[in-house]
Amino acid sequence: MTTNSPGTGAGCFARRVLALLAVVLTLTGLAVFGPAPAASAATRPGIVAVAQAEVGVSEPSGCDKYGIDCSNLGWCAAFARWVWGQAGVSPVPDTNVARGVGKWGVDHGLFKYRSNGGGNPQPGDIVVYGTPADVSGGHVGIVESVNSDGTITTIEGNYSQKVTRRSHIDPATAIGGQDALHISGYVAPPNAGSGTVSGTASVYGVLADGRLTYTAIDAATGDRIRTVVSGAALGFTPKAMATLDFNTLLVTSDTGRLYRVDIITNNTSLGFQAPVDLGGGWTHDLLAYDGSAYLYGIADGVLHRYTLTATKPTAAAITANTTIGTGFTLNTLTSTAPGWIAGTTTDGELLSYRIRGAGDWSRYQLRATTWGAMTHLLSPGGGVLYGHTGGALYHYLDANPTDGTGADLDGYADDPVDATGWTQILLSAQPDSVS
Repeated sequence: MTTNSPGTGAGCFARRVLALLAVVLTLTGLAVFGPAPAASAATRPGIVAVAQAEVGVSEPSGCDKYGIDCSNLGWCAAFARWVWGQAGVSPVPDTNVARGVGKWGVDHGLFKYRSNGGGNPQPGDIVVYGTPADVSGGHVGIVESVNSDGTITTIEGNYSQKVTRRSHIDPATAIGGQDALHISGYVAPPNAGSGTVSGTASVYGVLADGRLTYTAIDAATGDRIRTVVSGAALGFTPKAMATLDFNTLLVTSDTGRLYRVDIITNNTSLGFQAPVDLGGGWTHDLLAYDGSAYLYGIADGVLHRYTLTATKPTAAAITANTTIGTGFTLNTLTSTAPGWIAGTTTDGELLSYRIRGAGDWSRYQLRATTWGAMTHLLSPGGGVLYGHTGGALYHYLDANPTDGTGADLDGYADDPVDATGWTQILLSAQPDSVS
């Protein structure tokens, strides 16, 4: 390796005494935070600001404040968890093993797999080199920015024995750590708001005649930028829909078939390829995708979670059908963050759920009334929510969508996206298109 590799050829935990001492530290010295969401002032810009202030800090003594003997141990993970903690993030990873940070993210429902492309990194995420596991050989850093060309800029501890900014890293090809591992994904900071909202929300819909719609919305202002409508219809009667990314939809039919719809263009016109039939048994009333790896579906009040292993999933790439629980009598469904869903009830409640696994979830009431008329609820990320009722589309901002409270949820009833004209029978937003 060159001298620019993390740890100067050693990887984040390459020193010989790493494995044993990492275990000792984990058992005796690291703080372990409870899983319950807590109100927090943490924001993604705040995380980035903390990391930026550390650029240039180097061994042998400057990095000791990160809570590890950095003259003897690799300290990229210690740096990343210190940055999160200083920015007010809670909980933070409870390990100083780089790939273990990824496993912590998986265990907490915060890990976003990279798949075949760049994945969905956001500023403040922890980028993980190497598949999540409690083993050495990997590397981690803080995502500083996501660039227009698809590359990322990161701030990393223990890169050439100091805190280093690395610019224009290609997530699809970059390698790091002692074992020269590829980026496996990103750990999203729990309970961290966006601070400011920016980006274009991408919203797909289906009209009663089966034609698709695409609408771009300025997330900061709530103003609609443009809407295009397809000339062709889907060719089947749709029942539920989830947007995976800017050019991939999953749509179920009223006969229980699941189709993948690949978008060709959505700029000045809207075109799509013939829907790909992925199989039967999909009797779900609602679908939502969380932007990381999880597809959620509700059928007869039962919440299921599936893991997608490909950007353009085939039937074989939709795996791990997990029954989360029963009693999910929602009439709308969206995902607000990795591992989080939200929906409304006919009684008017706005509810948020933290999903951990089979039988392991928490329910939070954000609003007790007034949301019963919503026919669709959608979130493009960043705490932005859109509610569809009648022909209107309203926009809301939840400053921290993972804190389990609606105290920081604001609405703009006097300034809807549109007061009329939204006649779609299905609506779904691309996750992580707003931050």
